[in-house]
Amino acid sequence: MNGNAHAPHGNSAEVNAVLHALLEYLPCGVTLFGPDLEMIACNAKLRELLGFPDELFEQGLPSLPALLRFNALRGDYGPGDPEKIVAAGIERARKMEAHVFERTRPNGVVLEVRGTPLPGGGFVTIYTDITERKRAEERIRHMANHDALTGLPNRALFNDRLGQAISLAKRETGQFALLYLDLDKFKPVNDTLGHAAGDELLQGVAARIRAQVRESDTVARLGGDEFTVILPDISDRHHVEGVARKIVATLAAPFRLGSGNRAVEIAASAGIALYPVDAQDHETLIRKADVAMYDAKREGNCYRFSGA
Repeated sequence: MNGNAHAPHGNSAEVNAVLHALLEYLPCGVTLFGPDLEMIACNAKLRELLGFPDELFEQGLPSLPALLRFNALRGDYGPGDPEKIVAAGIERARKMEAHVFERTRPNGVVLEVRGTPLPGGGFVTIYTDITERKRAEERIRHMANHDALTGLPNRALFNDRLGQAISLAKRETGQFALLYLDLDKFKPVNDTLGHAAGDELLQGVAARIRAQVRESDTVARLGGDEFTVILPDISDRHHVEGVARKIVATLAAPFRLGSGNRAVEIAASAGIALYPVDAQDHETLIRKADVAMYDAKREGNCYRFSGA
């Protein structure tokens, strides 16, 4: 063996049989089109990944325009005039340019599509199912930005969201509020009932806070029993006060923990800083909300605005 690749020996029928077997063995979908966009070959995996029915191949291998039209009519490419979608696809294909992109099918399958022009004319395209890889990447991203216990944004994502809120408010001359919350009487729960009860309580706290705010608001857990809420695009101080009042009230209601359904009562202290009234930068907003929270903590089970 000299290390150089050789084509299979034998007549053309034998060669075609070997190539066909090779195509069917591949774990990815493969298509081969000629210079006139006629299909020369494809494998069963391609038909499986793209959901092509048998009747589409009853008259032999379909052309690229036929496949594009089939996909466009069943909505694989999203909304739009199917004929315009087909025409645009044919125009791109005729350029015979190498490409790599990701495509998500309506059934949720994510495909990496990698096309390469052939030296003698024509085009080979490989379709790889990367759905599980994308899901794994999303899980990793979620874990990096969310608290494992409550599922809320963690400190890193909170800081990012707060930066976004400042940028948006500056651009649109708007205002928003930052609430800093600390639980009262949480430590005794951990000490007397154990960490499992404390974890269950924190999950309940997160759910109750989340239920009192809008979908566009950010509720985050910074660690321990500290939570923050970003209320973007507020109209006035009264709106913020109403949200703070509801959060403090809902956290004062008894929680039922464990299989014994034991009633546990805690409370919360909340500090509020307003942008741009109280501060216009990230660190000062957090510091002023934190100081206001400690002012509220002196009385307990209440909220205080910065500087009030």
